[in-house]
Amino acid sequence: MTNSASINVADDFALPLSITVIGNLLGIPASDRLELRSHVITLAGIFNIAGQRDDAALASADRSAEALSDYLTRLVMKRRAEPRDDLISELVAAHASVDLSMAEIVSMVLLLYSNGFETTANTLAEGIMALLNHPDQADLIRFNPDLTRNAVDEVIRLHPPVEAVSRVAAGAIQTDVGQLPAGQRVLVLLEAVNRDPHVFADPDQFDITRTGPRSLSFGGGIHYCLGSHLAKLEAKVAFPALLRELDAVRR
Repeated sequence: MTNSASINVADDFALPLSITVIGNLLGIPASDRLELRSHVITLAGIFNIAGQRDDAALASADRSAEALSDYLTRLVMKRRAEPRDDLISELVAAHASVDLSMAEIVSMVLLLYSNGFETTANTLAEGIMALLNHPDQADLIRFNPDLTRNAVDEVIRLHPPVEAVSRVAAGAIQTDVGQLPAGQRVLVLLEAVNRDPHVFADPDQFDITRTGPRSLSFGGGIHYCLGSHLAKLEAKVAFPALLRELDAVRR
């Protein structure tokens, strides 16, 4: 946090916190994290619904992917030679008993790092803005911290960490506008799904006392997000802590 009268919630709080947490967990040196962040953002841009996918954007993403792969391969090799108390060392140790290739370990680390800060930072920033826009809900957390878990779930429902997911219909599905044949690829807009009035009463209302079905923001079944627990934990710690420090904060 800064000592200035104003802050950028995403750049000054959400991103630094999430990058620090996942960086420490994996054992990525602090001095390397900003450069890696830049490459991750470039690579993630081509997967964004509104992202650029022209030749220049794809070439830039390729360069970032190569830079990330080279860096993480070197880091994995270092942890193989000199293990430390971090998740990369644990993955390397698991390699001895599980048939994992170097490429698979590097891919896992890249997935954990990229999703461990970008989507988590989105959740933190969106949650803080939601609480600033609804001071009555922020006061509920101040006076009853036990509601923080509900608040995190409500933030994730209204503001999913990712905009959409792609799925394939396992069988024919009848919808209000027609039938989807088996094998049809479907783009699921999570923010729309999570505001289904047939599932959520008053779906556009930000209500941290809401109970009932969980949202689909983290997917489901075998596609459930592995990083969901870390994202929720960071938010559960961050929201009440920030509200305590910034009692008079306003948007």
